[in-house]
Amino acid sequence: MKILIVMNDLQEASYLSQGLKYNGYCVDVVLDGVLGLDMAIERDHSLVLIDEQLPGMDGLSYLKCLRAARSVPVIVLHLSKSAVSKMSYLEEGASDCLGRPVAVPELLSRVGFHVRRANFPAGVGAEFKIADFTLDLSRKRAERAGRRLSLTYKEFAMVMVLAERPGALVTRDVLVDRVWRQQPISLSNLHRSIGRLRRKIDQPGQLPLLHTIKEFGYLLGPRRG
Repeated sequence: MKILIVMNDLQEASYLSQGLKYNGYCVDVVLDGVLGLDMAIERDHSLVLIDEQLPGMDGLSYLKCLRAARSVPVIVLHLSKSAVSKMSYLEEGASDCLGRPVAVPELLSRVGFHVRRANFPAGVGAEFKIADFTLDLSRKRAERAGRRLSLTYKEFAMVMVLAERPGALVTRDVLVDRVWRQQPISLSNLHRSIGRLRRKIDQPGQLPLLHTIKEFGYLLGPRRG
């Protein structure tokens, strides 16, 4: 999935871009409001992340122009001392407003939520297929080679986060933030939770799909190399 970042601060844009790329997203960075608007309209980005004040255009004007042309999730980075309220951005069509400075785990959680909601609106079935593994969000059902998997609520939530980025690394911090949110979990308990999930997904004789990337996180999909 492709994310467009339109900001006036190269250092902050690079920091957020690196965090998104590290977690499997393709990212374009633009430091100009007019050019960023053209790219958002003409290209197929899954989500746009914008600054309040852009070179050549302010955030509200950007939103108005973009909403007149197409519908795509937009997250606005908002300063607490801003003269424009968060409600103003939401009323103009922003999907979300995040206070600055924003931490990458929080950004990843919001990006994942809005991309998923845009691609699979309410009432529309969402299904992920990875090799012979299938995750059906509408029916809350997981299968491997036609065999239904009995997953707990947390296990289903974990595999959903992993399935959003098939074959890409999902860091431990992102997984914990998305699944456990404010609930503390130790690293040893996280490893045990992944171990139980792996035993359900990967049966003896099957191609392993759930992998641990030591010191970093996890990956769902056939491992290359």
